[in-house]
Amino acid sequence: MLMPAAYAMERPHKLVVGGPAAGTVACAHFGSFLEQDDLLCADVGGTSCDISVVLGGRPWVNDTFELEWTSW
Repeated sequence: MLMPAAYAMERPHKLVVGGPAAGTVACAHFGSFLEQDDLLCADVGGTSCDISVVLGGRPWVNDTFELEWTSW
């Protein structure tokens, strides 16, 4: 995700899960070579595995945000 620096400085929590974006865009790109428009993507890193979806050749975007929470 791209955003102005001032916006990022005011909302640093929005950058916490910025990594999966590149994996999803790459999945859509390589899916186009395979002529596959609907994909389930796994972006596996050293300490995480992020799952994303490509529908109709485009990354599915959800603009809601929630950090892990607990009810204690």
